[in-house]
Amino acid sequence: MILEILATIFLVLGGFFCLMAGIGVVRLGDIFLRMHASTKAGTLGIALIVVAMMFLAESWTELLEPVFVFLFMILTIPIGAHLIGRAAFRTRVPLQPDTRIEPECETFRGDRIEGRPSGRTSSAKRPIPSP
Repeated sequence: MILEILATIFLVLGGFFCLMAGIGVVRLGDIFLRMHASTKAGTLGIALIVVAMMFLAESWTELLEPVFVFLFMILTIPIGAHLIGRAAFRTRVPLQPDTRIEPECETFRGDRIEGRPSGRTSSAKRPIPSP
């Protein structure tokens, strides 16, 4: 009985955070803010739902599936968000006017990105981007 009540609480909280992630994606202005809302609130929401599934597991085998979902989620969501943000930054996606860029971050200067060659080169001579 106690586990079912805890699972219900975690399920409702997880649904709330997933709802907040969805609202953030719709309402926020630029890609970086939307990405932040979807990854932070979405990850917390999914994690709480997975914990609710763990509370309702009746055997060890039923407990393993939510554990694998949780691990996969924790390993892939930050990497995907980083790649989306980096691609958006490098392709100069327009930002909201009040979005600040830290002076220490990678800056654009004309056709160059901080010391990288400009223009197109053949695929054989294309420089390898630094991480």
